[in-house]
Amino acid sequence: MTKVFVLISLFLGICLGSQYTPIPKIPDGLIIGDNPNLVIEAYYDIFCPGSRESYNIFKTVIESLEKDSFTFIIHQFPLPYHKNAFSASAGYKYIWKTISSEAAYKFEGLMLNNLEQFTDLATLNLKQSEVYQKIIDLVKTQLPQYQINYDELLNSMKPGTPENIETRYSWKYGTSRSVSGTPTIFVNGVLFDKGEELSAQQWIQYIQNRKQQN
Repeated sequence: MTKVFVLISLFLGICLGSQYTPIPKIPDGLIIGDNPNLVIEAYYDIFCPGSRESYNIFKTVIESLEKDSFTFIIHQFPLPYHKNAFSASAGYKYIWKTISSEAAYKFEGLMLNNLEQFTDLATLNLKQSEVYQKIIDLVKTQLPQYQINYDELLNSMKPGTPENIETRYSWKYGTSRSVSGTPTIFVNGVLFDKGEELSAQQWIQYIQNRKQQN
């Protein structure tokens, strides 16, 4: 009986120990801006309408303020009920690593602003490979300036790739911070309640007020 108890304890210890959030090779999140005193983080699902609205609000904010006004960090958090979001997020990881953060940022916006093409209903009768190709075709026409390797981008979205694993890590990191939906906004590491409801002008005012306080 004692041996059985010890074996069960070891098994549970191994299972529970494996649930810790993996530490990524580099800090999670794409960084825009340069103000360590005001860091705004956004968790986005790349095919979420709410994330699209937030992305475009912050795009306006970024374009309206100086680079040192705040630091903006975008985290990928593909929701399980948006079945194409995970593979697109892996593609985002590939572009970020191999091209640039700017290209990844533009890719994020491209996916969000064309998300109707990739909803579960819109792709209901498509094979997964056909969904990948739709993403590639969109990138070819809209982001040709970045000279992305389309074959490698397509492969990065498949299961088992390094980008697939990195996307899992990003998702686990989000859940470790109690993120359960998108968009979710943090300011200086603290959950910003109803931050997704602020307009671009309200965010601009908030950031300017915080900068004056510093």
